[in-house]
Amino acid sequence: MPRDADLRRLGSSRTLQDGSEIQLSNLAGSVQVLAMVYTHCEHACPRIIADMHRIRSQLKESKGRVDYLLVSLDPERDDVERLAHFAKTSRLGQDWTLLRAADRTVRELAAALGIRYRRVSKEEFIRSSVISVLDAYPPTLQGKLSFVFPGQSSRNSRPSNFPELRQVLM
Repeated sequence: MPRDADLRRLGSSRTLQDGSEIQLSNLAGSVQVLAMVYTHCEHACPRIIADMHRIRSQLKESKGRVDYLLVSLDPERDDVERLAHFAKTSRLGQDWTLLRAADRTVRELAAALGIRYRRVSKEEFIRSSVISVLDAYPPTLQGKLSFVFPGQSSRNSRPSNFPELRQVLM
C-alpha cells in the first residue's frame, strides 16, 4: 500500500477489548501509534510495548491528540477477555486501544503496514518488530502512514526519527 494511502479505509470490522465493534475509520481524529503484538508473547512484544510507553512519556504535551493501538496477531487466543485482562495487567491507560479481528483482516492490515509475520507454533509468531504511526492531526492527514520505527531493544534507545514525529504533533 502506498505511504499516502488511507489505512483507515480498510473495511473489515475489528473488536475492541471491551467487546465493541469498530472500523479503523472510527479512530480518526488523533494520531495512532500502532503495533501488532500478541498477548502471550514473552520477548519482542513487551519490548515493543515498552518502546510505545517511552514514546508516550515523551509526548505528554500531545495528550488528547495521540492514542496507542495494539492489534493482536493471534485472534485465536486473544479473545476479548484476554485483551481486557492484558490491558489491565499491563497498566495501559485510557489512550490505549487493544483490538482483535479475523485472521484475514489481521493479515490485510499487516500487509498494508508492511509488517510480515507467520505462526511458527501454536504459541509463537515470527514477525517484524515495528511501531507505525498513522497521521490524523491535522485532519487533512487522516490515516496516512507517517513514520515507521523499528522496535528497539535498549532501555535508553528511542526511535531514530522521534524528533520528526514530535514536530508533526506540535
